[in-house]
Amino acid sequence: MDIGFLPYRFYRSFLKAILRRPLGAVLIIGLITLAFGLFLPRLAFRTTVYDFVIEDHPAAVAHEEFKERFGSDEIIRVVIEAQDIFEPETFAAVQAVSSEMRAIEGVRRIIGLPGIKKDVEGAEEKSLEEFAALVKPVRLFYGNILSPDERTTALTLILSEGADRDRVIREVDRIMEAAAAPL
Repeated sequence: MDIGFLPYRFYRSFLKAILRRPLGAVLIIGLITLAFGLFLPRLAFRTTVYDFVIEDHPAAVAHEEFKERFGSDEIIRVVIEAQDIFEPETFAAVQAVSSEMRAIEGVRRIIGLPGIKKDVEGAEEKSLEEFAALVKPVRLFYGNILSPDERTTALTLILSEGADRDRVIREVDRIMEAAAAPL
């Protein structure tokens, strides 16, 4: 009888050897397991959805064309909670955090309330109460950059192509740890 690529006699003698010395077999298996286990701390998986993309698939090609036209599609969302986002001290702290994050290498643009206040025509000159009144009717903002209770806001950091995400995240963490008290 032939099982696979090794003759039956080999399997039979191998099993007899294991049965004659079970403690030795367990010891050998334990040593092999230990040898492989020593490398477990160095084992790392770095997978993203990009690792699963079929490069010549029509959707992947269209996505690459999109990125060439509009830039990177990678973002980091920073969620900031406070008692009232439109309270002057809190909004000033959010503006300061946004300005610091804008200076991080690899951050191309930031979408958030401070940027809206700066970019919307006439909003920069308005008081915070007037700006809040301007923002409140815009339903698109709620659930995207402002919570309905106005206690939470989000800054969306749009990364440059090839930005070092890990470094950007470390910088964001550093900025948020040092952020002002109301945040």
